[in-house]
Amino acid sequence: YRRVIAVYPRSPLALNNLGDVLMTAGRKEEAMQKFDETIAIDSTFVTAHLNRGLALQDAGKIDEGIAELRTAMVLLEQKNIFNVEQLAVYYYFGEALETAGKDPDEVIEVFRTATTRLPNAAEPHYNLGVKLQKYGRTTEAEQEFLRATELEPLYVDAWYHLAGLQSEQGKLREAVSSLETVLSLNPAYPKAQEHLDAIRRLSGGV
Repeated sequence: YRRVIAVYPRSPLALNNLGDVLMTAGRKEEAMQKFDETIAIDSTFVTAHLNRGLALQDAGKIDEGIAELRTAMVLLEQKNIFNVEQLAVYYYFGEALETAGKDPDEVIEVFRTATTRLPNAAEPHYNLGVKLQKYGRTTEAEQEFLRATELEPLYVDAWYHLAGLQSEQGKLREAVSSLETVLSLNPAYPKAQEHLDAIRRLSGGV
């Protein structure tokens, strides 16, 4: 990246990526400088704001980090989304709000917004489901996991979480079916066989 910058000193991509490498190496002040340089050249560079926000959080500057992550999310709202990787901005922002003790409804709404940006992608629905499940919103979480499996029938993690919620609600036949799907997709999936056996014992072999 330094070689690229030597030739193209105002390359936002190279500067941001160098900052990312420096951050990973623990050279945090240098990394922040590169993120600042990137934003000074291109204030709409979403990933630079994301990285700067994460760096601020790492430095214990929680509110500043949240503000920077919010900027990244607002900028992303103005752009077209083409892949699920771009949605990471929403997840980092939502997690930052949660860490700061913000209202769970606000956290969930961020994750819900991610599902609207790529409506036919399974991952955002899965992530929203996990967050809803964490806050005890079982029925909503189940719907999100179901939606994830509809969009991506091979999404084994979604099937497993769905089985857990179905079991909690006493929907044992559905839970068994979901766990059987998990094991058909990945016979070695951790705890799946154990949970399936437990449900069958409790339910008399459903």
